[in-house]
Amino acid sequence: MTNGVSPVNSNQARSDILRKLAGRRSPEPTPSPSPNEPVAIQFSSADEFSANIANNGALVTFASAPKKALQAAKQLCMDNEWRQPPVVCPALQTLCRKLRLWDWESEREREWEWEWESSDARPTGTVAITQAFCGIADTGTVLCLSSPGNPTSLNFLPEHHIVLLEKKQIVAGKQDAWRLLRNAALDTPRAINLISGPSRTADIEQTIQLGAHGPRSLTVIIVG
Repeated sequence: MTNGVSPVNSNQARSDILRKLAGRRSPEPTPSPSPNEPVAIQFSSADEFSANIANNGALVTFASAPKKALQAAKQLCMDNEWRQPPVVCPALQTLCRKLRLWDWESEREREWEWEWESSDARPTGTVAITQAFCGIADTGTVLCLSSPGNPTSLNFLPEHHIVLLEKKQIVAGKQDAWRLLRNAALDTPRAINLISGPSRTADIEQTIQLGAHGPRSLTVIIVG
């Protein structure tokens, strides 16, 4: 007997513990998906996306079709007295011409496009209209792919950026966006831009400034 504890009792207690442990079943292992097994893309609602990107400082509006979206974009330019005509990405120019939203053949338009593309200075009120590949709901982000029809420069150079986003292309998270991109089997773009609101910086006196490194405003028109 040591310190008042019987060796017999100590051995018995140890045996009881070991017996209980041996009687417990190990948890079933969680099956891991095969590396080649496709993972389902989780889509999300326009409401969640619009709430989160609005929290990031963007304006969100809705349109039933691309035609209505471009008409809403023109109305937005008029309401805010932004410079017109805007620079429209090539992917949307055919529809714009068909709708006759702007005087595409005017000398003023051609002169301004040349000035805007060639000058380091950004004229006040410039507007670009582009398309997003998809929207990411949990962060309030639009994912834009560079292409001849959707140049990356239009995401950064104008003072005001208007983005058209199809409602059916809103996914839950970033991993879903990458899966959607892989499933689309597109040629690898030169650039992928994730845009979560207007450009902002706090470099000067820790005060938030909009438009220092990109557009001062971001408007997303959800189509569908």
